Amino acid sequence: MPEKIHYDDNIYFLTALIRALNDAVRLNVDADYFADKVLEDSLFVDASIQKMHTSVNENPHLIRRNSYLHSLMKLKKAYCRLVEDLLAVEGAFAASFAPMRPRLRRIAAGHLNDVKTIQNRLTEVQETKADRDVTSSDELHYLMSPIEDFSDPS
Repeated sequence: MPEKIHYDDNIYFLTALIRALNDAVRLNVDADYFADKVLEDSLFVDASIQKMHTSVNENPHLIRRNSYLHSLMKLKKAYCRLVEDLLAVEGAFAASFAPMRPRLRRIAAGHLNDVKTIQNRLTEVQETKADRDVTSSDELHYLMSPIEDFSDPS
């Protein structure tokens, strides 16, 4: 594993690859030439997203962790839309993807579960952050009191 992972660039690359795959299945290209490659690339995207998600989860001290989780959540949603498009495609591509339909459905379901988990985690972080930022009345009184009130009597 590399010492430094470039999450932003990796996510950008995978997002661009998902767009290209979405465009590929919408075009009238010959499935004989491209169906296997589209399927192979979509499985590559799945594996890459999972590796990055695991890496972010295993690294709780990552500086921009919440930002990466949010980006991964959006990436997972985009990937699920790609899988939906692959499953809905008709014509020659449909026949090529038929044996992989159950696996693609399981993959999409896994990503949707991850999206829910990430949403819950980010919501918890926001709530915890809001709780920590509240100043108690005693703290506020101490902070607003003149310095003379707290001088050392000795």
